[in-house]
Amino acid sequence: MLSYHKNELRGKYVKKYTDPYGTKDGNQGQLLLSYPAIESFLLSCIMDDTVKLSSKLGKDAKSILANELYPNGCKDNADIHIRTVDMIFTEQPKEAENRLIHAINEMDNGLSEIGIQTYDLDDLETTLLDVYDSQQEKYNEMDTFSLISLVGMALLELGVIIECDEENVTVGIKEETADQIAIPSDVKA
Repeated sequence: MLSYHKNELRGKYVKKYTDPYGTKDGNQGQLLLSYPAIESFLLSCIMDDTVKLSSKLGKDAKSILANELYPNGCKDNADIHIRTVDMIFTEQPKEAENRLIHAINEMDNGLSEIGIQTYDLDDLETTLLDVYDSQQEKYNEMDTFSLISLVGMALLELGVIIECDEENVTVGIKEETADQIAIPSDVKA
Protein backbone atom coordinates (compact mmCIF):
# COMPACT_ATOMS: atom_id res chain seq x y z
CA MET A 1 0.00 0.00 0.00
CA LEU A 2 1.42 3.37 -1.03
CA SER A 3 1.09 6.18 1.48
CA TYR A 4 2.54 9.63 1.68
CA HIS A 5 0.10 10.77 4.37
CA LYS A 6 1.73 11.36 7.74
CA ASN A 7 1.27 8.41 10.10
CA GLU A 8 -1.41 6.75 7.96
CA LEU A 9 0.31 3.38 8.11
CA ARG A 10 2.32 3.86 11.33
CA GLY A 11 0.00 2.01 13.71
CA LYS A 12 -1.85 -0.08 11.16
CA TYR A 13 1.22 -1.84 9.77
CA VAL A 14 4.59 -0.49 10.93
CA LYS A 15 3.91 -0.84 14.66
CA LYS A 16 1.96 -4.07 14.23
CA TYR A 17 4.41 -6.16 12.19
CA THR A 18 7.72 -6.04 14.02
CA ASP A 19 8.47 -9.69 14.75
CA PRO A 20 8.61 -12.46 12.15
CA TYR A 21 7.92 -15.04 14.86
CA GLY A 22 4.88 -13.31 16.33
CA THR A 23 4.08 -10.96 19.18
CA LYS A 24 2.12 -11.57 22.36
CA ASP A 25 -0.88 -10.06 20.51
CA GLY A 26 -0.63 -12.74 17.82
CA ASN A 27 0.67 -10.40 15.12
CA GLN A 28 3.13 -12.32 13.01
CA GLY A 29 5.33 -10.77 10.37
CA GLN A 30 8.01 -8.17 9.96
CA LEU A 31 7.88 -5.22 7.61
CA LEU A 32 11.01 -4.93 5.55
CA LEU A 33 10.92 -1.24 4.83
CA SER A 34 12.69 -0.12 1.67
CA TYR A 35 12.45 3.50 0.70
CA PRO A 36 11.18 4.27 -1.78
CA ALA A 37 11.20 0.73 -3.21
CA ILE A 38 13.12 -2.55 -3.50
CA GLU A 39 15.62 -0.85 -5.83
CA SER A 40 17.10 0.62 -2.65
CA PHE A 41 18.20 -2.86 -1.61
CA LEU A 42 19.66 -3.61 -5.04
CA LEU A 43 21.54 -0.30 -5.01
CA SER A 44 22.82 -0.99 -1.48
CA CYS A 45 24.46 -4.16 -2.77
CA ILE A 46 26.59 -2.27 -5.30
CA MET A 47 26.85 1.40 -4.24
CA ASP A 48 28.34 3.31 -1.33
CA ASP A 49 26.39 5.90 0.66
CA THR A 50 22.99 5.02 -0.79
CA VAL A 51 21.24 6.75 2.12
CA LYS A 52 22.61 10.06 0.82
CA LEU A 53 20.62 9.56 -2.38
CA SER A 54 17.00 10.64 -2.57
CA SER A 55 14.08 9.47 -4.62
CA LYS A 56 10.34 10.02 -4.49
CA LEU A 57 9.19 6.93 -6.36
CA GLY A 58 10.52 3.50 -7.16
CA LYS A 59 10.85 4.44 -10.82
CA ASP A 60 13.28 7.20 -9.80
CA ALA A 61 15.37 4.71 -7.83
CA LYS A 62 15.20 2.36 -10.82
CA SER A 63 16.73 5.12 -12.98
CA ILE A 64 19.55 5.55 -10.45
CA LEU A 65 20.10 1.78 -10.57
CA ALA A 66 20.14 1.72 -14.38
CA ASN A 67 22.62 4.63 -14.48
CA GLU A 68 24.88 2.89 -11.95
CA LEU A 69 24.87 -0.38 -13.87
CA TYR A 70 24.93 1.11 -17.36
CA PRO A 71 26.61 4.55 -17.27
CA ASN A 72 26.66 4.67 -21.08
CA GLY A 73 22.95 3.99 -21.27
CA CYS A 74 20.83 0.93 -21.75
CA LYS A 75 18.40 0.31 -24.58
CA ASP A 76 15.99 -1.85 -22.62
CA ASN A 77 15.19 -0.98 -19.01
CA ALA A 78 12.37 -3.53 -18.86
CA ASP A 79 14.44 -6.36 -17.41
CA ILE A 80 16.75 -4.25 -15.22
CA HIS A 81 15.69 -6.18 -12.11
CA ILE A 82 16.55 -9.55 -13.62
CA ARG A 83 19.92 -8.32 -14.82
CA THR A 84 20.63 -6.70 -11.45
CA VAL A 85 19.68 -9.80 -9.48
CA ASP A 86 21.80 -11.93 -11.81
CA MET A 87 24.75 -9.60 -11.21
CA ILE A 88 24.29 -9.34 -7.43
CA PHE A 89 23.55 -13.00 -6.82
CA THR A 90 26.22 -14.19 -9.18
CA GLU A 91 27.39 -17.78 -9.25
CA GLN A 92 30.71 -16.47 -7.94
CA PRO A 93 30.24 -17.11 -4.18
CA LYS A 94 32.82 -14.60 -2.94
CA GLU A 95 31.37 -11.81 -5.09
CA ALA A 96 27.82 -12.56 -3.96
CA GLU A 97 29.02 -12.65 -0.34
CA ASN A 98 30.75 -9.28 -0.72
CA ARG A 99 27.65 -7.68 -2.22
CA LEU A 100 25.33 -8.94 0.51
CA ILE A 101 27.75 -7.83 3.22
CA HIS A 102 27.92 -4.45 1.47
CA ALA A 103 24.11 -4.23 1.65
CA ILE A 104 24.20 -4.91 5.40
CA ASN A 105 26.86 -2.25 5.87
CA GLU A 106 24.79 0.21 3.81
CA MET A 107 21.74 -0.61 5.93
CA ASP A 108 23.72 0.04 9.11
CA ASN A 109 25.10 3.30 7.66
CA GLY A 110 21.58 4.38 6.73
CA LEU A 111 20.31 3.60 10.21
CA SER A 112 23.21 5.60 11.67
CA GLU A 113 22.30 8.56 9.45
CA ILE A 114 18.79 8.42 10.88
CA GLY A 115 20.25 8.30 14.41
CA ILE A 116 19.89 4.59 15.09
CA GLN A 117 23.21 3.25 16.36
CA THR A 118 22.05 -0.18 17.52
CA TYR A 119 19.01 -2.37 16.98
CA ASP A 120 17.65 -5.59 18.38
CA LEU A 121 16.54 -8.17 15.81
CA ASP A 122 14.23 -9.67 18.43
CA ASP A 123 12.47 -6.35 19.05
CA LEU A 124 12.41 -4.13 15.98
CA GLU A 125 9.38 -1.99 16.82
CA THR A 126 11.40 1.07 17.87
CA THR A 127 13.78 0.75 14.91
CA LEU A 128 11.00 0.35 12.35
CA LEU A 129 9.02 3.25 13.81
CA ASP A 130 12.11 5.49 13.87
CA VAL A 131 12.87 4.69 10.22
CA TYR A 132 9.24 5.24 9.23
CA ASP A 133 9.00 8.54 11.14
CA SER A 134 12.30 9.78 9.74
CA GLN A 135 11.28 8.99 6.17
CA GLN A 136 7.85 10.58 6.63
CA GLU A 137 9.51 13.71 8.00
CA LYS A 138 11.90 13.88 5.04
CA TYR A 139 9.04 13.37 2.62
CA ASN A 140 6.97 16.12 4.26
CA GLU A 141 9.93 18.53 4.15
CA MET A 142 11.52 17.64 0.81
CA ASP A 143 8.95 15.59 -1.14
CA THR A 144 11.42 12.71 -1.35
CA PHE A 145 12.79 9.74 0.60
CA SER A 146 16.35 8.74 1.48
CA LEU A 147 17.31 5.45 -0.14
CA ILE A 148 17.45 2.84 2.61
CA SER A 149 16.47 -0.80 2.73
CA LEU A 150 15.94 -3.05 5.73
CA VAL A 151 15.81 -6.24 3.65
CA GLY A 152 19.16 -7.12 5.22
CA MET A 153 17.42 -7.53 8.56
CA ALA A 154 15.62 -10.57 7.17
CA LEU A 155 18.96 -12.03 6.08
CA LEU A 156 20.32 -11.49 9.59
CA GLU A 157 17.13 -12.75 11.26
CA LEU A 158 17.09 -15.94 9.18
CA GLY A 159 20.77 -16.62 9.75
CA VAL A 160 21.60 -16.32 6.06
CA ILE A 161 24.16 -13.77 7.20
CA ILE A 162 25.80 -14.28 10.57
CA GLU A 163 28.22 -12.25 12.67
CA CYS A 164 31.66 -13.72 13.23
CA ASP A 165 35.17 -12.76 14.20
CA GLU A 166 37.36 -11.94 11.21
CA GLU A 167 40.11 -14.26 12.52
CA ASN A 168 37.81 -17.18 13.26
CA VAL A 169 35.65 -17.34 10.20
CA THR A 170 34.20 -20.81 10.20
CA VAL A 171 31.01 -20.07 8.32
CA GLY A 172 30.90 -18.51 4.89
CA ILE A 173 29.02 -19.16 1.71
CA LYS A 174 28.81 -22.86 1.15
CA GLU A 175 29.78 -23.44 -2.44
CA GLU A 176 26.94 -25.81 -3.21
CA THR A 177 24.14 -24.21 -1.18
CA ALA A 178 25.21 -20.60 -0.55
CA ASP A 179 23.04 -20.58 2.54
CA GLN A 180 25.12 -18.56 5.00
CA ILE A 181 27.39 -15.57 4.73
CA ALA A 182 29.76 -14.46 7.46
CA ILE A 183 29.99 -10.81 8.47
CA PRO A 184 33.10 -9.52 10.22
CA SER A 185 32.48 -8.70 13.91
CA ASP A 186 33.04 -4.97 13.38
CA VAL A 187 29.74 -4.84 11.50
CA LYS A 188 26.86 -3.85 13.77
CA ALA A 189 23.97 -6.26 13.79
